[in-house]
Amino acid sequence: MDTGAVQRDPAEAGGGQPPLLEASGLKMVYGGRTVLAVQRLAVRPREFIAVVGPSGAGKSTLLRLLALVEKPAAGELWLFGRKVWGGGARAGEKELLQLRRRLALVLQTPVPFRTSVWGNLARVLGWHGQAPGAPESRRRIRQALQAVGLADKAQQAAASLSGGEAQRLAVARALVLQPQLALLDEPTANLDPGNVALVEAGVRSLWLGLGRGRGQGLDPHPGGEQELRPNPCGDPGGATVIMVTHNLFQARRLATRVLFFWDGQLVEDQPVDQFFTAARDPRTQAFLQGKAVF
Repeated sequence: MDTGAVQRDPAEAGGGQPPLLEASGLKMVYGGRTVLAVQRLAVRPREFIAVVGPSGAGKSTLLRLLALVEKPAAGELWLFGRKVWGGGARAGEKELLQLRRRLALVLQTPVPFRTSVWGNLARVLGWHGQAPGAPESRRRIRQALQAVGLADKAQQAAASLSGGEAQRLAVARALVLQPQLALLDEPTANLDPGNVALVEAGVRSLWLGLGRGRGQGLDPHPGGEQELRPNPCGDPGGATVIMVTHNLFQARRLATRVLFFWDGQLVEDQPVDQFFTAARDPRTQAFLQGKAVF
């Protein structure tokens, strides 16, 4: 029975900035097999988290649970200060819809809508209750397309885009919504270096805020890590980003924090620099050295 989501008192988080997302005892089971078991995970606003690990480690399953696409077999999940699952509480469908509208999910295989590139972004804005023809909506569409290098293809049929362009369109559809939480499942898998750079520029715009990525003072090929770290007092419109990737170089370029999953377990959770230079778990060390056997 739907009992409604419970709202957390910010004071419970110790008086500081409360987590945007919290999970404890989170478990997912398929066919009697536990494919994901997370004892504890907390994500603060404006973090950029890379999720890495071998295939089948539970990374994509984690994203589906956080996107509220699937319900866990056990455990608690708090999102945007509300208890979604666990402890006898279960958000109703209406509240789940409201929560989903505050996040964006980008999958590895993009599915463009059968309309123009511009129309793809206008459609998602309309679904979120915003007038696509309003000046503010049009400004956001222009900026989102610019951020991923598709401004010159705005009137082109989305079905005619290349695979890399279609993935950039998927990122732009997320970007135009200005979500609080962006979940990305290997958004640059199988793309050429040029498209990888443009997708990453769009992802950085998700993190930093619309209009602050490509073409707005942030080079798609940054020269140093400082350019990839947000100003704590900067644009409040940027999203928290959780991105699954098999590209360790990409994780090091973009993330502020890295989670390493092994056989459904979260075995390493470190700031990016410590993850790559001082990993604690032997399985993480073996993975980073290319010595792990899966």
